[in-house]
Amino acid sequence: MKILVTGSAGHLGEALMRTLKNTDHEAVGMDIITSPFTDRIRSVADREHVKKCRAAAYEAIYARLGWKMFPQIGRGYDNTRAREELGWSPKHDFKSILSRLKNGDPPQSRLARLIGLKGYHDQEFSDGPYPVN
Repeated sequence: MKILVTGSAGHLGEALMRTLKNTDHEAVGMDIITSPFTDRIRSVADREHVKKCRAAAYEAIYARLGWKMFPQIGRGYDNTRAREELGWSPKHDFKSILSRLKNGDPPQSRLARLIGLKGYHDQEFSDGPYPVN
């Protein structure tokens, strides 16, 4: 199986790349900064590049759900300072969302589902808390 590891220059991404390199899986590391475990220097905000790397994984899941990928992503969050200064590493990335969807679970993390239940909106939308026109 071909696996795309986003954030391969970070602590968890590097550990995952080290582990996958010793398996039968083909691991491809992607990050915005160089590292010994980064094969592609790109941002996850580069939708077309991520789509090419993840096409087989997300297209089948999205098709089953009747979903489409956004036509463009306006901006991406650069978490470099959080990773460098705080030692933070993202846990809930596109891969984790796809994994939850593949298993039939909601796309949101447990925390996001709990927060979403608080009723912060003054109106209920038929297509979810953040409708897209």
